[in-house]
Amino acid sequence: MPPCHLALLLSIAAAEFYEPCTPAQALQALHRVRSLDAGSEAFNSFCQTCGQKSPSAGQNSTAVCCGCFAGFLSLEGRVRDELTILKVRHQADVKKLQNLSLALQLYHVKLRSGPGLATARAALRQKFIDIQRRVSFTAEIGVRLADERRVDSLTDHTARLMSETFFYFKEQQTMPIYEMLTQNHNTCLLDIFAGRCEKRNLPIFEKFPAVQGPPQEGFMLDFLGVSMPIEAICREKQLVLLAPGRTILCKYFHAGMPLPRVWPVLDEEYLEWADSLTTAVDAARAGRPFRMAELGSGPYGIWAMRAAKAFTMLAAADRPCELLLVEPELGDGSMLRTHTAMNLPMGRCKFVVHRDPLSTSDQVKALLGSGDLWDLVDIDAQGAEEFILSGLLAWLSTRVRRLHVSTHSRQIHWQLVNELRRDGWQATLRSSLGLVPQDPMLFTGTLRHNLDPFKVYTDGRIRKAVNLAHLESFVNTLPLGLDHVVSDEGGNLSFGQRQLLCLARMVLRQPALLLLDEATSAIDPATQESVQDTINHAFPGSTMLAVAHRLETIMEFDQVVVLDSGKVAEEGAVKEVAARPDGIFKRMLDAKEKW
Repeated sequence: MPPCHLALLLSIAAAEFYEPCTPAQALQALHRVRSLDAGSEAFNSFCQTCGQKSPSAGQNSTAVCCGCFAGFLSLEGRVRDELTILKVRHQADVKKLQNLSLALQLYHVKLRSGPGLATARAALRQKFIDIQRRVSFTAEIGVRLADERRVDSLTDHTARLMSETFFYFKEQQTMPIYEMLTQNHNTCLLDIFAGRCEKRNLPIFEKFPAVQGPPQEGFMLDFLGVSMPIEAICREKQLVLLAPGRTILCKYFHAGMPLPRVWPVLDEEYLEWADSLTTAVDAARAGRPFRMAELGSGPYGIWAMRAAKAFTMLAAADRPCELLLVEPELGDGSMLRTHTAMNLPMGRCKFVVHRDPLSTSDQVKALLGSGDLWDLVDIDAQGAEEFILSGLLAWLSTRVRRLHVSTHSRQIHWQLVNELRRDGWQATLRSSLGLVPQDPMLFTGTLRHNLDPFKVYTDGRIRKAVNLAHLESFVNTLPLGLDHVVSDEGGNLSFGQRQLLCLARMVLRQPALLLLDEATSAIDPATQESVQDTINHAFPGSTMLAVAHRLETIMEFDQVVVLDSGKVAEEGAVKEVAARPDGIFKRMLDAKEKW
């Protein structure tokens, strides 16, 4: 806990009266801070000192102080602590921050009964309602920032909090990162966000040892040997926008420090590097010309230049490359010509430049629809590109060997991922995996929020999932239905209801792989029957993996693996393994029947 909050709690403890106070004491305490904004430094400073008695002060000088709203101030301080951790350490306990934010929104300063109770309550509410809303709103923005799937209501307030977060990160981590870069020098993958250098880089980078030698005056060299003008990539107004891997190099340059010639660090450009190098290597190995399109290339076509550089380093000298750059701000092309002459063999690569803005998917199809397949299409999806891509991904899969999309925002990212899912793509293993654990995991919020926290599904889909999970009759008994509020960790639901709610969440998602981790071990027989029916009938397209001790859970499964002392003792079709005369599984079934 930061010192300021520790001091606040100590001063509150020193006061003679603290929450809950009588209505009269609370009104007296409010009168002392009547001119101070409850969210101001002056208010905090007053509350830290007003409970401290001076030697010359009488007993009554500290009789009523900020201790009358100690609970509120303590809760507000905890929320601010979590936000500080988020901004300074770029990490957060999302559930904790969410619960604290909700608690602060709902908090009422506690009072003893007595004359003037209604007046005191109204006065306290008027004093603290604004700071409650402000801090809770900031906390909710923090939750959205920390939770990768929260893309709703992205506002300027979010942007300010993100800017503060990245400012703290870049300022605090620049020098420690430099030490790791110089000490390890490509022997491991530097995770700049975790401050570790433990894992190996992707094998593709090992094919490109870092070039040696100094760059030309006014230029930076990356590990491939591609030159970039320092003034173009290290302008101060751009540093907040750049990936940390590029930002820190600029900071080192401005500080006069030698620049390490290293492979990329683990930031948002790492996979863009990997895609560029991989496609170049694949084309060189196949002996075919290299074709790449970069939509949103900037005046230098940096990613096309890097991929072409890698291709020309490995391919036969007679193998050409074709690079299509789409960028309205290419100007007269002089910067691109200079950049090309510095980095690629003369006449080796043909550049096709498209300066007109793209506004429809048909225009993209016209550009990319002719000739051989494109080895790589690299799209900088911001602004117009976000809308052009809608409905275009399936077509691109027929024209492109590898597609790289830099989304720059979670909102665009998840729009594209959801579109891929609708088209039948499996975007990532993580998004295809579902889990029903032994201990149900619920969020503070409504039943609807617990089922669909990212607001992806229609009301009809949600209600169908509720029905398939045998929760419909329970939901129908609730006055608010799906808008019934679930308390912290589902405390106002029975264990069976919590488990069925988790199961309904998976019915809604229909994951490709569903893991059932002792999902029925702690529930009553009636609930188990409901769970079993849902498992057997509600996941027609899912592969299920169940960890279970209750044998009835897995009798309808295709395969069973029996573990004994941590080792596989038996495996095979359920009926076949159950029929083995001396098998462990058969003995378990026989024992259950006798019992």
